[in-house]
Amino acid sequence: MDDLKDEELIKIFMDGDESVFEVLFKRYYKKVYNLCYRFCNGDENLAEEATQETFLQTYQSLSRFKFQSSFYTWLYRVTFNTCSVAIKKDSRLKSSSIEKIDEIFKGPDDIDPSVSILKKEHNSQVSQVVSGLPEDQKQVMILGPILGHSYQEISEIIGESITVIKGRLFRARQTFKKKFQKYK
Repeated sequence: MDDLKDEELIKIFMDGDESVFEVLFKRYYKKVYNLCYRFCNGDENLAEEATQETFLQTYQSLSRFKFQSSFYTWLYRVTFNTCSVAIKKDSRLKSSSIEKIDEIFKGPDDIDPSVSILKKEHNSQVSQVVSGLPEDQKQVMILGPILGHSYQEISEIIGESITVIKGRLFRARQTFKKKFQKYK
């Protein structure tokens, strides 16, 4: 079953074999968790809750999947919606705790400790600025520059036109640059 395409697994699920959902779960768990982690500003507990809620909602609505987009894009849309609800419910996220968000931007440590320290400080500053962006700008920054999704993919995930996505990303980058200047 692991070698079947997502769409094939969904058709099997729709035909009544719900056990194939486990394959989709295993295939996408890390990606969904990482996205939830980013949207939840690095709060591991909230990210885990949002991940579980995402897969619960996915399981409950998978029989209504219309094959108009890839499952991956559709799943990200469910994840995005779930995280949006979680953020609205949890007041801790509005104040934006940033202690753990640094891990989002971590790369491999450099051999030179001074370079590593500077990189960690820079990453921490980037994390603080991203987590302080308005929610709509933060979402496109995470989906675009951080996760590497195209405008088309972001458009499908968020449910807005590409023109709207480009505008939000432009404003997000401007806001980011303006806020990041205080660290220089």
